[in-house]
Amino acid sequence: MSLYISSGTTSRLGELDPPGAPWSPAHLSEPLSAYTAKDLVAKLRRYGVRPVVHLYKDGTHTWPYWTREFKRSFPMILSALGLESSSEEAPPPQEDEGIWGLLGHRSPITVSGGESSR
Repeated sequence: MSLYISSGTTSRLGELDPPGAPWSPAHLSEPLSAYTAKDLVAKLRRYGVRPVVHLYKDGTHTWPYWTREFKRSFPMILSALGLESSSEEAPPPQEDEGIWGLLGHRSPITVSGGESSR
């Protein structure tokens, strides 16, 4: 079974937020998501499930982060469907072994067709 779990761990603006973007109380959902993700990962591991975890520090609950994490999880999705992925695609983040897994992975992501994004 393949499972990809990701979330920001703070409510602060991150690298994908436009400069000067207003902070919103909705951004408080990121630390809550990280807290529940950490609990879920611990329970999954007790049952022998080893998810790929990408908990990153700053970032908001907005589309740029959802898009980035979808692109990172895309190779896993293709694999689960029995489809091949392009060799140009970035590998998913390594599994978190720390409390919050602040991996800071910032390499460009590519998807089939060679389109790069961050």
